[in-house]
Amino acid sequence: MSGNRFSASDNGERKVYNVDKAGNKRVSSNVKLADWQVIDSSGASLIDFDAAISDYVVSVDNHIKKLKMLLSAEDAQALLYVNGKQVIHNRMTANLAIAEGSNIFEITIKSHDLAKFKTYTLGIKRAASK
Repeated sequence: MSGNRFSASDNGERKVYNVDKAGNKRVSSNVKLADWQVIDSSGASLIDFDAAISDYVVSVDNHIKKLKMLLSAEDAQALLYVNGKQVIHNRMTANLAIAEGSNIFEITIKSHDLAKFKTYTLGIKRAASK
């Protein structure tokens, strides 16, 4: 236990708890991202993540046809989703296709206790072919 937070295993499932002032344990409801990296197919980073910003819009050249994301939650037990598909905390996603024109990626983080969620949005405009 460190401070007012501890973890415990129950049937192989690790849970992170917060302890309130009365000493009651609670599963974490933290829905904050610690880091979000968006890397295009050329290896360039597309955003400078700032936890206070939840909506990003970027433009890419036509030759950029896919990207990958690396999402890290403050609470490693939180659930992370990209366009509704669950992804693994602190692990690069598979390639995500970028069509010509506007593309929207919704990143949702759900608390371990499923009581809270937060959505981040990445809009990518891929240039048309010449």
